[in-house]
Amino acid sequence: MVHKDFPINRKLEKYRIPTDRILGHYHRIQDYPAVPVFEFQGLDFLTIGADSDLRARLIAMFAECGLQVNIIHRLEQMSTCYFMAAAGYGAAILRAPTLDFVSVSPDLCLYRPKSELSRRTYQFYAKKNLFRTKATRAFLDFIREKGIRSGIISPE
Repeated sequence: MVHKDFPINRKLEKYRIPTDRILGHYHRIQDYPAVPVFEFQGLDFLTIGADSDLRARLIAMFAECGLQVNIIHRLEQMSTCYFMAAAGYGAAILRAPTLDFVSVSPDLCLYRPKSELSRRTYQFYAKKNLFRTKATRAFLDFIREKGIRSGIISPE
């Protein structure tokens, strides 16, 4: 996400994701074209702490292009990164569901970086022959159904 006043937005207009279209429908992000990461070269970035997988993935996305990301602040919470980006302190790459927990700012332009590293993978393992509680079965069914509906999981 990039503050609306940053000049890069003119160049990236065709990649911009309308916030109102994706709130609560994050699987739809894939419907929008992704921005090649090198386009973000030269921007100052805000990120969360050194132990975050998101920070590591941001650095790796730039490294894939042979570039170094310029991180100017390491913050403790994604919401703080979001609000600082909205205030124009720098660009940020955050998880889309963060938008559910903040007041969505009209001052931000949202983009999807073109990198497999921008996607977070989850793996669920459950032994087939062990007892599963009703709650465990319901959770696994929910995840499977959501994944099939959004196209992340292929039906077996």
